[in-house]
Amino acid sequence: MTAVVAVTSRDSSARRLAYFQALAESVAAELDADGPVPLSTGADLCELADYHHDGSVDHLVILCHGGTSWLLSSSRGVAVARTNDGPDQVTVEELAAAWAPALAATCRISLCACLCSRSPTWWLEALARRRELGKGEIMALLSPWGPRAYQRGGEASFSARLRDWLAFEGRVASVRGHRTAGDALGNPILMEHSWPAASQGIPLCELALPDEQPTAALRRWWARRGGVVSGPRARRWLLFDDLAVDEIAAAWESQG
Repeated sequence: MTAVVAVTSRDSSARRLAYFQALAESVAAELDADGPVPLSTGADLCELADYHHDGSVDHLVILCHGGTSWLLSSSRGVAVARTNDGPDQVTVEELAAAWAPALAATCRISLCACLCSRSPTWWLEALARRRELGKGEIMALLSPWGPRAYQRGGEASFSARLRDWLAFEGRVASVRGHRTAGDALGNPILMEHSWPAASQGIPLCELALPDEQPTAALRRWWARRGGVVSGPRARRWLLFDDLAVDEIAAAWESQG
């Protein structure tokens, strides 16, 4: 089986682009993967699948920009639903159809991209409850780093849609990605969408600390830059090293 690493080749900042490329090179070496392959459009990403034999890829890693409903670029990348008629943009349905033949029956996908595992309508809950909630509670719901980021959900996110369309194509995929904006590999606010299709995603926080509520104290500990989760352990879990879960749980227990 083969791992494949793809990385964006387009960014408004040359420094940020170099950072993406350096990360991708380190991941490819770590996983002994094909790549990193530079690409800039959704059509490029679909075409990449054609270079791999049927059923040969069990891990696809993509490092790029992202949003709740798109990957690579909101206008030229992969979108949950088309926003233009240009030749570069593809839908997540088209991406799944292009990659399904190359992917193993059970496969892993790491989306190292901002917000791709977050529902595009997470803020609707705050608006619906604005009459009963205080200002602080509303702001907590609206914040992408608030308690909601540590709880199950994301059924309408890009990650969930990719998992669902791959299931339609006969592939059982586990898709891990970001619930907030942050570093491509160091962001600690992560979630997995796995089988069954159309189910809620499970956040890394719940996997590591299943009996804990996302209190302010826990969130400060979890998201602290240079802390236990941010950085190497977040990177390892995003790339499907599940030993990171036990290490996070042990660290939380030891400090309590």
